[in-house]
Amino acid sequence: MYNAILSIYYLLTVRYGWKEGQLKKVEKYLFGIPIVFGLATAVASVVLKLFNNASVWCWISPLPLTCKGSILNNGINDCERGNNAFLYRYLFFYGPLWIVIITAMIAMFLLYTSVRKTEQQAARWSLAARLEKTAKLKHSQKVRRQAFFYLMAFYVAWLPGTLLRTIETISKNTDTSVLLVIFAITGPFQGTLNFLVYVRPKYLKYRRKHPENLCLVIQMIVFTCCMKEEPSGDITRITEP
Repeated sequence: MYNAILSIYYLLTVRYGWKEGQLKKVEKYLFGIPIVFGLATAVASVVLKLFNNASVWCWISPLPLTCKGSILNNGINDCERGNNAFLYRYLFFYGPLWIVIITAMIAMFLLYTSVRKTEQQAARWSLAARLEKTAKLKHSQKVRRQAFFYLMAFYVAWLPGTLLRTIETISKNTDTSVLLVIFAITGPFQGTLNFLVYVRPKYLKYRRKHPENLCLVIQMIVFTCCMKEEPSGDITRITEP
């Protein structure tokens, strides 16, 4: 859900030209949605006793795993815990996940078409106007690329899970063990992928200035608090007085 909010945030910045002041007004609402939704569904899951062993991890699952739940069992609850867990998986996770995927795709498409349109218009302007617009366009392109990489990190993390649930829904007898292992790796890995996307601009910036010293570039990214860049471009370590 946070990735969908990021996509909307980038869309407002690039396509609709929102300034920092405008973004500040809606920022708390945009970034508050994932927090409120996450807390609400977590509390509801605890109250409804939905958190149980789901083979790979503790998640929304029936106990025992073979029970059907009252909806699929003529109104009779045959589960010790997690009655109708399959329904809550869609309501609390997969439904919102698919909405997020569609929202992010639409936002990215609108973002791409906006920058593309600006590029085509720039080719017809006068030299002075073209130079001014080119500077703005370069910034927009950087934002677009960053948004694209955030979106790709999201897809890498959650598309295997989406594919897994789709296959299990369509065919109960299909062996999905390999896909389950892949999802068990990519799902928790999203935080790391987001971090790599986050530090990417810094890496590119320092790498251009210091192409001969990869170790120094990594230190500048990881130990930002302890390193500083002088006006001359030299890197020095910050020491206590």
